[in-house]
Amino acid sequence: MAWLINSMEEEIGRLFLFLPIAKDIWEMAKETYSDMGKSAQVFELKTRLRETKQAGMSVTLY
Repeated sequence: MAWLINSMEEEIGRLFLFLPIAKDIWEMAKETYSDMGKSAQVFELKTRLRETKQAGMSVTLY
């Protein structure tokens, strides 16, 4: 636990001090700072943006 918290920036590490075991620290850090879980949402937004049209043209061309 100490290694995980000490390897973080001080401000960030303080957020994890209340967690009881190293696994909890790791999971919380992964959930907080990983963007892998959001890749499907990013893909969907990019797809919607690509399909969006105004005055018959793509938004970027308009």
